[in-house]
Amino acid sequence: MNTFFLLNFTRFIAASMVVIYHGICLNQEVFPFATNFFKPFFIKGNFAVLYFFLLSGIIMSVSNDSKNIKAKQFYINRFARIYPTYVLGIFLVLIFPFVSRFLDIINFDSQISIFGIVKLSLIEFFQIFKSNLKGIILNIFLIQAWTVKYFYSVSPQNWSLSVEIFFYFLFPIYFKYFCYYKKEKILFFSIFLFLSICFLRGYLMVYHFEIGTLIYDRPLGFLHIFIFGNGLGWWLKNTSSADWVYFRNILCTFFFILLGMYLVKAQGFLGQTLILETVGFSLIIVSILTLKNLQLINLLKWKWSILLGNISYSIYIFHSQIALYVSFIFKKYYFLESTLFYISFLIVLIFSFIHYQYIEIKATRYLKDKLTKFYYKKITNETH
Repeated sequence: MNTFFLLNFTRFIAASMVVIYHGICLNQEVFPFATNFFKPFFIKGNFAVLYFFLLSGIIMSVSNDSKNIKAKQFYINRFARIYPTYVLGIFLVLIFPFVSRFLDIINFDSQISIFGIVKLSLIEFFQIFKSNLKGIILNIFLIQAWTVKYFYSVSPQNWSLSVEIFFYFLFPIYFKYFCYYKKEKILFFSIFLFLSICFLRGYLMVYHFEIGTLIYDRPLGFLHIFIFGNGLGWWLKNTSSADWVYFRNILCTFFFILLGMYLVKAQGFLGQTLILETVGFSLIIVSILTLKNLQLINLLKWKWSILLGNISYSIYIFHSQIALYVSFIFKKYYFLESTLFYISFLIVLIFSFIHYQYIEIKATRYLKDKLTKFYYKKITNETH
């Protein structure tokens, strides 16, 4: 039985962690997440993005055939999957200056005609657009994560899509060789590469900071997490559930050793925190895959759990935009920060559900079909 679908709900948990993290970062006193008890954990909620990288690496290995993977078709599938929603997220950010200015003029100067309101709103919109033009272009082409200045431009979560697209570009190039090696060798190599890069990142950030910053938060600085996910996914795909349990026990032992070092603030070794997080995420994934508790399994199989997992990408992309609009619209009502946060989160859930059901699925299918037809039509013309 394919049990990997049980991981779907964890995507919603990770997306929610990012939403809460951004809420706290915006100085929102979000109860209970901003309290002294929870804040130390949720203020590090951005590490949930690392979970997406790891899970993405696992799913890519599980859902693709190493012997028959076709790079161009893979690129089409991934582009069609992520780009329509991503572009809509950029659009919502870009039109905000126009919408906010338009509503402000209506509220504070009702003497101006509709034409005048639109004109003034467009003037301010194009001024802001022009001043952010480079960042917008980099975001549209998904390359902003390669820069320092524009890393968080347009929308703070977009950088991770810039990193993911880099992973997707490389994946079919090396994945086709997986079938030529034993699964144990693939797993061992991915673990070795992951640990080596973690140590290298830590070493460079401590002893060669300027060089370290060139890879620390750039796509290359996260590639080892994705490749580790590839190796783990390939091993899980080609081994029995009994081996999964054995591997889970190893991960559990290693995780608690690292956690103990972290809690007692031992100096440990360079890259310790990233290794702790990744091992913890791997332990969660393998533990879910080896679940025996029928109640938990049924909960993860529940249609609403599956649905929340399915809309998690939309939640992740749209949450900061909707928070922006909600904050603007409700600012005159003097709501508490916590109230605004929960209003935003509720609207994000509703908006993401509608978007997923009526736009995302259809847009993905449409773009995939069009690009596939264009690609094969081009091949046909070249052969004649």
